[in-house]
Amino acid sequence: MKPYTLFLAFVACLCLSFTAPARTDDAKPKLSVAILPFQSEDLIGNFDEPAVRAALEKAMSRETDRVVPASQVAVIVPTAADVNLNPTVEEAATLGAKLGCDFYITARVVRTEESGPDRQPRFVARIFFFVVDCRSGDLLASLLTRLNTPSPDRLREVEIDGVGGGSAMMYEICERRRESDIRDAAREQPDRFAGIVDLRSGDVPPDVTLPMIFQRPKPEVTELARDAHIEATVTADVVFLPDGTIGAISFVRWSGYNLETAVRKAFERYRFKPAQRNGKPVGVRLLAEFKFRTVRAPDAPAQE
Repeated sequence: MKPYTLFLAFVACLCLSFTAPARTDDAKPKLSVAILPFQSEDLIGNFDEPAVRAALEKAMSRETDRVVPASQVAVIVPTAADVNLNPTVEEAATLGAKLGCDFYITARVVRTEESGPDRQPRFVARIFFFVVDCRSGDLLASLLTRLNTPSPDRLREVEIDGVGGGSAMMYEICERRRESDIRDAAREQPDRFAGIVDLRSGDVPPDVTLPMIFQRPKPEVTELARDAHIEATVTADVVFLPDGTIGAISFVRWSGYNLETAVRKAFERYRFKPAQRNGKPVGVRLLAEFKFRTVRAPDAPAQE
């Protein structure tokens, strides 16, 4: 091999070694996020929703590749009243498609006056964030930020300063979801529901008998749900396996506040005789609906 040929080959190797990391960085998924209006239950007064939301937009703009402009979001979701915090995944995905981004974030803010450990009044804001996958409509996370101060005016300042504290965590949640989607798309996925009888429509074939449930514990209401004063429905898509155990669980309607986790834990304690088809055990796929109510009427206890 001639000397100049060896030299060219050496230069080519150097170029590859320097350019490869750049291609790896370019392969990193780019994320776009929309910040929707925040709902609030304000028992203190002076809640500045636009300023608090703008603070989160600013924080997320440092984390993500693109934050949808507030003016563009306002065309699709004009006010907090237009935000559904208990949607079906289909409704959430439809909204996500209109927004034209990868993920959207919104929040519910509950502001109350409470007595502190020293029996002095404290002004408390509980901010419940919702991180949603626009493509699937899945709720990826329901996060709580709790702020409190001795004065209502100071609380307003703390909300604006502190609302962006979880932006890095929210970005990480979105990034993990995007990377997971890329990995799943890169490999062939087996059909998780092969051989499972789909009974989600409510129509049961004459040769199929439903599972006979012996133990059906109710999901426990979470402290987050109580703090948020919510009324919500969680609908689960559940596979009852032919060996008498619960299989895959996904959610058709979500609410957050860790209620989906409570539903999963309840199903872990289910005991049932499997469904049968022509006298033989068979797996079936069903919808299960759970209603939660933690809204307090004046001078009345919460009903659950």
